Amino acid sequence: MDALGLKRIVVIFPAATAILGHLMYVMSVTSLEPILAPYLSDPPFGLEPVQLGLLSTANTLCFIVFVGIASYTVGHVGPLVQAIGGQFAIALGLFFIGPAPIFSSMSQSLGLTWTGLCISACGNAFAIVTSAALIARALQARGIPAEQATNAIAALLQQAAGIGAICGNLLGGTLGDHFGFRSTTAGIGCAYLVLPLLFAYSHPWELNFWYSEKPKDVAAPSAAPYYEPPRADLEQSVARTMPPTIEAPHYREDGAMRVD
Repeated sequence: MDALGLKRIVVIFPAATAILGHLMYVMSVTSLEPILAPYLSDPPFGLEPVQLGLLSTANTLCFIVFVGIASYTVGHVGPLVQAIGGQFAIALGLFFIGPAPIFSSMSQSLGLTWTGLCISACGNAFAIVTSAALIARALQARGIPAEQATNAIAALLQQAAGIGAICGNLLGGTLGDHFGFRSTTAGIGCAYLVLPLLFAYSHPWELNFWYSEKPKDVAAPSAAPYYEPPRADLEQSVARTMPPTIEAPHYREDGAMRVD
């Protein structure tokens, strides 16, 4: 599908929401980068750069592991249900990372921050694998074969990931400077609580929990009725196919061949 096909996909509302969700999944990671490192470098944490790198590596490993699990579960729970569940997990993780102002009575710790990062990474993994399936379903609902838009879907998701990475860094740094780390994580987390409502409104529901779609049984073709030709036709057919009969020569008593 050419560049014109990209416009055809973007103007479809369910496909546009799936692309927006993919963009925001990447933003949930990149928006924390400008503010998480300074936050963990200051007291009471005082982490060294090596420790910050190990923390980020552990978060990435968590994402890699759960992406493999999510690619299996999406066929059982459906892409929409899994996407919404992942979005709620991202919001929950962001609230724990701060924690949000509503959790001001909680004492922040490195363990709580790492737990929030892992929950957010898990939600990201479960949600991000559903983007292509949701776009394909939206195209099929409009009569556009998804097989013809494979390259366009991949291009749109890559563009959304790139835009999300840029916007996340800018948004996280700007909001972090003006509102602080806790309020910024709270605001970003609230955005991921609104996203499931948008998905629930724009995409059709298919609650196929732990249901594997089996191929339908194809009835065997009925055998053709046996046709028995009439007896006379059968004898004529056999007579035509058999070689002509050659009679053995007859001999007289004196040994000479008899000619009738």
